[in-house]
Amino acid sequence: RTSCWQGSRMSEAAGINDNTGSRGSKNHLADQIANCALHHYHHVIPSNIGGKPQLGKEWTVYAAIVACRHRDDEESDSSRSHRINEPEFWVVSCGTGSKCTSITSAVSSLPTLDSGLQKSQNTKANRTSKKGIISKNKCDVPESREQARIICNCYNGTALKDSHAETLARRGLIAVFWNEVEKTLEGIKEKLDAKTRQSNTFNRCEKFLEDINMERNCLQNILEFVPESLQVDPEGVRFRLRTNVTLHMYISDSPCGDASIYEVRKINGRDPTPEHNTNNFSDGKGAGNTIAASETELNFTGAKIILPQNGSSHISSILEFSSVSNSNVTLGREDVQKLGALRVKSSRSNIPTHLRTTSMSCSDKIVRWGVLGLQGVLLSNFIMGPICLSSIIVGRDPRGVDEGQFGGQSVALERSLTQRIKQALDSLPKKYHHFNSKPPMVAVVNQSLDCSKSVSEFRYMMEIADKCKIDAGLLPDEERAPSPEKKRRRTNDGNPLHPQKGSASGMCINWHQLHQDKPSKGNGANEQKLLTEITIGATGFKRAKKPKTPEDVLGTTSRLCRFRLAQRYMKCTELISQIKKLVQCSKYELNEGDTEVRAEKESCNKLEGLSYAKCKEQSHSEVKQITGLVFSCNGGPLNGWLRTNSQEDFIVTDI
Repeated sequence: RTSCWQGSRMSEAAGINDNTGSRGSKNHLADQIANCALHHYHHVIPSNIGGKPQLGKEWTVYAAIVACRHRDDEESDSSRSHRINEPEFWVVSCGTGSKCTSITSAVSSLPTLDSGLQKSQNTKANRTSKKGIISKNKCDVPESREQARIICNCYNGTALKDSHAETLARRGLIAVFWNEVEKTLEGIKEKLDAKTRQSNTFNRCEKFLEDINMERNCLQNILEFVPESLQVDPEGVRFRLRTNVTLHMYISDSPCGDASIYEVRKINGRDPTPEHNTNNFSDGKGAGNTIAASETELNFTGAKIILPQNGSSHISSILEFSSVSNSNVTLGREDVQKLGALRVKSSRSNIPTHLRTTSMSCSDKIVRWGVLGLQGVLLSNFIMGPICLSSIIVGRDPRGVDEGQFGGQSVALERSLTQRIKQALDSLPKKYHHFNSKPPMVAVVNQSLDCSKSVSEFRYMMEIADKCKIDAGLLPDEERAPSPEKKRRRTNDGNPLHPQKGSASGMCINWHQLHQDKPSKGNGANEQKLLTEITIGATGFKRAKKPKTPEDVLGTTSRLCRFRLAQRYMKCTELISQIKKLVQCSKYELNEGDTEVRAEKESCNKLEGLSYAKCKEQSHSEVKQITGLVFSCNGGPLNGWLRTNSQEDFIVTDI
């Protein structure tokens, strides 16, 4: 836990006092969040296990969800009397990545049922002992065929089809939520079980409910249990965001899609005499090293626009495929970019339509999270109301400009995120106006990741400008004919004799905090390695050997895939059923034979065999009701959202 709080301690040492009432303090808060997120990337996420891009050769996008805990007056007086209400920051979850895939593409490379059985037979033939007796192999028994068939039916949920950093960070937060819900429900069940054995009166069980948050209190907990929910309805156990905690997201680059459409400078070359340039900006290397940038252009997002049925102009190419409703969806590559439009994440143009990703752009997803919350439909069965971000902080693009017709990053973030979230909230019926209070604050900070996409592209532009300067003979003699050592160093650094444009890293990292009732006694570095998972963005699976049997596939699935998160939902739903049974046992007088048939011995397999879509349909939360309204609102910012195709559904099972 100590490593997670290092960024917080750094902020405290500076004597920072959070007060978002003024513009200066707003920017200061954004700086705190960025510093905490970047400190976590450099000092907490291990660098010796791979996954991080090679500086100068690869780039990636980094996103982190940062929690801000505001101390109350009593806590401040008891800990640091000279500092009042100091906020503490720590990273709850984070991720790196810029790749995506389709479920069809990911599943097509997995072993089939027949190939798995053939592999098992070959394994059986090779596992013969010296006495000629074949050792038992669980994959050879008849039940293994059924197990392999079940695993194959879960394939669609085992792949991460969207490995962009923002999505991985949000999924990591969901995993943290599930962990806290599960641990708390287990504690409630144990307490109720102990009380039920002592007394059959439920009123005597109520006292401990008021103290359940105190017993399971942890400084890093994001959620708190609502005791009143269990007393009203055992099946309606609810949690909520802690009153003194807010969530923020830092992103090293502007989210793909609408938020990435802003004006950037076109760098044509270098002029050693600044007075000759009328529109220069510094490259940070000192006087005389200004860059001629008399022209600007709109940054181009690779995300494909979702075209309306009546078509649109300025489209260079069109792609069509079927959506969840089996209606044709048309995607287009724009010659002139349209602001405020829904888009699908970018992919190569030569990919067949059935293998093309249907994941919405990160800008659109952030708008959705700002309206419906970060928790998703399944968690909404346990969490009261939506949990939304309080702010979105983005690293500055060194190519960006603040002036111009369309404005810079700040204008783009305000237009594509804040205004669209507000528009979607205003479009809801009046009875849902309590659903969310206000859109998140957005800010651009100077703190950036040295291997981010925008910094990498700016570095490449600088190298091109240096090469143009060399070719024009504008460099001094000693720079024009460098020593062999300097030449070798410049060449290895990719700068500037042979400029090379960096490529997107294929590896993706995800990390999230682990709930612990007791402090870990192990090695901190080894603990962080266990908390860090590396996946391959193009496949959606963990970095590992290619699976040869269906059983092998389970070992390559990410902890953040839909299948694993659905298993957490199943476990928590079973715990709710067990708690309900214990409450019933405590309300009525039961003989010893009846009490033996308690919840822990009762098989709770109501969800076993249900599909993922069916589990979501069974939800009665407000989030599910509002989701349909937001996606179908005519003229709304999320109208036309591509929902998951029924062919991507899978069976939820505990295997």
